[in-house]
Amino acid sequence: PTVAQQTDAAVKLVQAGILPAEGEVVLELAGLSEDQRQRVAAVRRRAQGRQVLDRLTQLGAEDQADEEPE
Repeated sequence: PTVAQQTDAAVKLVQAGILPAEGEVVLELAGLSEDQRQRVAAVRRRAQGRQVLDRLTQLGAEDQADEEPE
């Protein structure tokens, strides 16, 4: 199968709820090489880290707002 066909099959499995979008298996089914899968995993980890930092920043701002006198 072509890369496009492999990717289409992977997308359909995710859309059907058979596989999670974040899964390593989806990347394999899409035809990504080991190096490409590692790069995708690194991008995902960075994005998750940013989300955690954003949430902590938001919580810190909320705490400061709660402590300020009216």
